[in-house]
Amino acid sequence: MPRKLATAAGIVGLAFVITVALFWLLACHQRKTFEELAKQFSALQVGNSTFTDAQQLADRYRPYVRTAQESCTAHSCEFRVLLANFLVDRSYSRPPDGRWFNLRLFRRLGIRPAVAIATATVEDGKVRKVNFAAI
Repeated sequence: MPRKLATAAGIVGLAFVITVALFWLLACHQRKTFEELAKQFSALQVGNSTFTDAQQLADRYRPYVRTAQESCTAHSCEFRVLLANFLVDRSYSRPPDGRWFNLRLFRRLGIRPAVAIATATVEDGKVRKVNFAAI
């Protein structure tokens, strides 16, 4: 009986370590995605980049893009990309907040809730404003 208990405890411990490692790898991947988003949005040049440039960037992040207007045209449009790691609720209807499994364990491993928001505003066919924020 004690041998079975030790085996079960070992299996549970191994499963825990594997799960934490997977979460850590996912966090590393998401951090890289945030960095790519910042780099690509900072490449947009205010006054020089066009609606097409901003639209191509928005297409790359299509699942995460929201536009401020229903009809987004070259005359007037705002593209907003919101990326959030697995510790944050990604709902657009309310501000980002920590999920229920935002445990101290993740913080001790260096994994924290993170959100990146990038916005490009287009007016008269040109990019007029670019914002990037990370929290």
